[in-house]
Formats: sequence, structure tokens, C-alpha cells
Amino acid sequence: MTGQLQVLNKSNGFENNNSHASSYDSLPLIARLFLVSASILLLLTASLKIIALVQAPAYLNTPDPLIYITSRYTTLASAAFLEVLVAITIYKYRTYITSIMLLLWLCAIFITYRAGFASLEISDRCLCLGGIPSMTKQAATLYDAIGLAMLIYMASGCFLVLAAHGLKYLRK
Repeated sequence: MTGQLQVLNKSNGFENNNSHASSYDSLPLIARLFLVSASILLLLTASLKIIALVQAPAYLNTPDPLIYITSRYTTLASAAFLEVLVAITIYKYRTYITSIMLLLWLCAIFITYRAGFASLEISDRCLCLGGIPSMTKQAATLYDAIGLAMLIYMASGCFLVLAAHGLKYLRK
């Protein structure tokens, strides 16, 4: 029966492989919790972006200060879409190498965007938390720091999980 199952899985392009590189089950609990928390953060920030998109304040119709060919609305919608896509992929496919690489890819995009803001000395605020900063009386720098902290958490967590995975198999 197992031979038939493996043949069936191979015919679909998937191999019945319970190896260390494919399953959440082989991950330590802390790494699994990290992936779950990262996907929750992505869904949270995507929700905040979607709320801002639905409210459609006037500043979203202005050109993006970094990507001139698009509006802030399009940039915000694209970021929300990518966040939801990566969060669902982390949850649905449950392969941690794919999850880590997708999360790192998304973090790289966001880090590049923020680096562009910093290098061009653009004074506009980052829209990483949607319209929340404009709805509260707190300083925009507080929300910018929160967004940056979440980004650092996700990026460094990915690298730590990959490093722990590498060390685990170097010892063998």
C-alpha cells in the first residue's frame, strides 16, 4: 500500500517525503510559533491597510513618493495583497522552507522600500500600518517604529530559524 501511495504521490508531482526540509512537524516549537506569529502580524497589517483602502483618504490618490509611476493607493493595495498571500501560504502549505523564503522575500521588499525612503530623505510617513497613524493622536514616528520593529522581528526570526536548522544538521 505504501508503494502505491508513493507512486500516486509521484504521479501528481509530489513525493511522499516526511524529510526535515518539508514539514512543520520537524521544526522546534519556537520556530513553529514564530511562523504562526509572523503570519498573524502579516494578516493584522494587511487588515489595517485594507481598512485604509476602504476609507480612501485623499492622500492615497497622490503619487507614491518612492514609486512615481503608481499612486499610494496602488502601493498600499499591492502590499496588503502580498501580505495576505504570504500569510495564507505559510498557513496552508506548511512547508517551512517555502514559508521562510516567502517571508524573507516580503521582508526584503519592505526593507528596500523603507531604505528608499531613508536614502532619498523622504519625509512622508510609511503606510505600513495603513491609516492608523492619521486616526490617532499619537506621533507618526511611534507607528513608524512599531512597523519597523515588526519588520525586524520577521526578518531576524527567519534568519534565526534558518541558522538553527543549519546547525541542527551540521551536527549530524
